[in-house]
Amino acid sequence: MADVRRGVPLLEKVGIAAFCIVCLILFISIRFPYDTFRGTLEGSLSKALDQPVTLGHIHARFPFGCTVDGMSVGRNPYAKELIIYPHLLSLLTGSFGLDIQAVFPSGSIVCSFDKPFGIAKKSVKTSFKMENFDTSLIHTLFSTSIQPEGFITGTVEMTGTSSSIRNMGGKASIVWKDGFIPLTDSQMPIDGIRFKVMQMNSRIDNGILTLEKLDLKGDVSGSAKGAVRLMDPLRRSRLSLSGEITLPQSIAASLGAGQGLSPQGMVRFSLRGTLDKPRFRTLGSSK
Repeated sequence: MADVRRGVPLLEKVGIAAFCIVCLILFISIRFPYDTFRGTLEGSLSKALDQPVTLGHIHARFPFGCTVDGMSVGRNPYAKELIIYPHLLSLLTGSFGLDIQAVFPSGSIVCSFDKPFGIAKKSVKTSFKMENFDTSLIHTLFSTSIQPEGFITGTVEMTGTSSSIRNMGGKASIVWKDGFIPLTDSQMPIDGIRFKVMQMNSRIDNGILTLEKLDLKGDVSGSAKGAVRLMDPLRRSRLSLSGEITLPQSIAASLGAGQGLSPQGMVRFSLRGTLDKPRFRTLGSSK
């Protein structure tokens, strides 16, 4: 009797395929040139931030990612770790993309981007998602002279024909809690504006951020409108904002009408200059 030839059961085929995929992942993780990748990533981050960036040891993170043990900007420790995952599916559409999560002692930032290979006529896509980000780290990240306080949660989404911030558009929405904005060049004898909550919604067109909503609540309350011309590096971005704020009665009483305050402690203001060196000016009391 002729031998009966039996096919390989489907379950065995699935098992063999899964085993091969796991072996491939392990091989890539073991043989991946992490030292070369670290140098490339340090160079890209240093160029983006306009100051030297140093990364710690890089090791594999299952299944296709990697973890960086610490990040320093200049000589200052910045993030506890970076978690990096490539966008594998974007390779099929002719783009290179990464998710980079920076983990801090308090909060995190996730940066996601997709950039087309070569001269492909596709948009560069970038997004940032902040969870309880400590704004005191802005001083280190952008090498600014001002040192704000508080914690930000929100998102920024941008697309454009190039990675230059001047050629991108999108939107931003943030909530800033327990905040403090220093006023280094102000007509009022106070060192800054302290608030409980700031809510901001804005749109971005060709590198210009236009405020659709900016409301302050807390000891200082008020609103603002205007635009910010985004520059590279970001600390040189130009401010063109105006609005009105109400100061606490204790501060308003000590300042008096000489600063353009209304009896209720409300004053109109303008904010010019750059993100690094903002200029706060009073415009008289609000009617």
